[in-house]
Amino acid sequence: MFEPLRVSAASLSQSAWPSRAELTDVASFRAVSNASGRAITFCAPGTSERSAARYERRIADTGAVEHRDSSWHDLFNALVWMTFPRSKAALNRRHAAELERETPGRRSVARDALTQFDEDGMVVVSERADLLDLLRGFQWRELFWQRRAEVAASMRWLVFGHAQYEKALQPFVGLTAKALTVKVTPGFCAEPGAHQIEQVDRIAAQIIADAGALSAPSVLAPVPVLGIPGWSTLSEHASFYDDHSYFRSGRRCKAA
Repeated sequence: MFEPLRVSAASLSQSAWPSRAELTDVASFRAVSNASGRAITFCAPGTSERSAARYERRIADTGAVEHRDSSWHDLFNALVWMTFPRSKAALNRRHAAELERETPGRRSVARDALTQFDEDGMVVVSERADLLDLLRGFQWRELFWQRRAEVAASMRWLVFGHAQYEKALQPFVGLTAKALTVKVTPGFCAEPGAHQIEQVDRIAAQIIADAGALSAPSVLAPVPVLGIPGWSTLSEHASFYDDHSYFRSGRRCKAA
């Protein structure tokens, strides 16, 4: 699950918890910026109560990301900024735009969707449309068990949400990601991992930047992540997929 973050994490000191200054230096080296081109920096939280609106506006206006000391949640957020910089910048720009349109005191469903993807998101890419149809149709046993060889060859699962990474420190049955699903051209899955991540970042950023995309949480496909072949020892047993409290049936999602 942590594979996408490997390169960014390897850039950090291994002897102590990464400081805000160190994270800022790494982000600067990787030229990470917000949608307006302002360099991303990691700063101490403000003295007032933390709010999502103020947090997002500060990033949009200055590039400063509030970051708490010794917080796995915030560390994973910083690593995602370094790994998927275009997508994070696009999310922040969309949040800022939605905040401008919102009626005071009423949170939009679009911002709910943006937040779900930011916190628990995943990007699922597939060279085969039929496999994505199985995912969107909640056909978990067929996808993850009966066609697991095809899944391994033709699909990639990249965790995006920093809260999802934090939950993965102690994975549990019930762990579910909210995914953008993307059809890619044949040969994508044979590309080096770093190239896959860069392309996924570009693709996801383009989707997020579209004001009509991520309009509601229902456009995100739920993924029971421990069922992905190879991600858990539980996934090596066919009976695991009989747990319908985890591998739920449901309406076909609106994911595109």
